[in-house]
Amino acid sequence: MGGHLYSDLRMQSYVITQFNMQVEPARDLVADQGSLSLGFDVRKKTGSEEELLLELTVTVNRDDEDYEAHGFRFLCTVAGFFELAALKRVHPDSWESLFVSNGLSILYGIARVHIDNISAVAPMGRFVLPCVDMPEFLRARQQAAQAEAAE
Repeated sequence: MGGHLYSDLRMQSYVITQFNMQVEPARDLVADQGSLSLGFDVRKKTGSEEELLLELTVTVNRDDEDYEAHGFRFLCTVAGFFELAALKRVHPDSWESLFVSNGLSILYGIARVHIDNISAVAPMGRFVLPCVDMPEFLRARQQAAQAEAAE
């Protein structure tokens, strides 16, 4: 395979730092219902200037009202360690936005697999996270932060 197929963003490793499933087993549950919430944080890896930690938290039915309405809840936090030297070299002016958008997409895929796997043994059956447009999610988050700062 040619080198052009590989991304300039390199994930070194990942770890699930939080995982929780809460289910009301006596109810008739429908796996395709619920609300989705995403949050993330970026930190430097201790002792490294070229590696960053990106942590994504995915929550399904976070609010108590949503949990009561749907009867299940998931919480999954995935932390990925990314090496940035190639990304910074090839994209010196846009590496940060590329890192966050692409890194979140990678971590979301990991969370999706883990939630799918654990939900397979839940009363409602497999819950597959919906697809998310990460650049749109980031734009909406930035607009909300700007509106909040303006108030």
